[in-house]
Amino acid sequence: MGAYTIDTRGHTQRTRSTRRGLQLLVGVAVVAVVLMLVAIVVRPSSSTVPLVGDSITFFAARDISAALGSSYHTEVHAGIGKRIDQMLPAVRDVMRDHPLAVVVDLGTNDALQAQTHPDWQTGFQRMIATLSPAQCVMLTTINTLVDDRSGGPPVASQINRAIGAAVSTHTNFHVVDWNAAVHGVDGADLLMADQIHPSTAGQLTLAALVRAALDHDCPHP
Repeated sequence: MGAYTIDTRGHTQRTRSTRRGLQLLVGVAVVAVVLMLVAIVVRPSSSTVPLVGDSITFFAARDISAALGSSYHTEVHAGIGKRIDQMLPAVRDVMRDHPLAVVVDLGTNDALQAQTHPDWQTGFQRMIATLSPAQCVMLTTINTLVDDRSGGPPVASQINRAIGAAVSTHTNFHVVDWNAAVHGVDGADLLMADQIHPSTAGQLTLAALVRAALDHDCPHP
């Protein structure tokens, strides 16, 4: 109980130290409530893993979802024929939910459309900036065989180098190396005849790569 004094008119007053104590307690309580609300708002969803990509993601989405199984809640955002800049709204949308991890497979159409839309860098930089606060990010490398099809500058190779640079400067960024798989021993079996989209075997391989990367680099909290 706080100390009391009696004034000359007989009214009870709390001393100055007691008032300060009450103000301090109220302040501490307010701060605690604010911190609790912030923790609730920014807490990542325990198992949500959105996939943001183009037609490659579209074709492989079912196998990726199956590979992730019940361990992860998969959300697919695939834009067929879309470049990086065109999928930025989807990247921003998935970041609002603070997912466990974000898997991105974009850039193939930037390579294919290099002659009509040469500026892939601006979209890529904005994507990296948007993803930077994420708990965990998986960037999928681009199949560089696409460069032979585009007839333009080697944009797929350039994007892969940019991915490597982003991973080296962001501890929460990691790589799903699809390009390495395509150029591996069984690489020819992983692609359709167009040398762009994953075959049935390629879809399974890409799914396995995503699952292995998530388990290794983005474990559940």
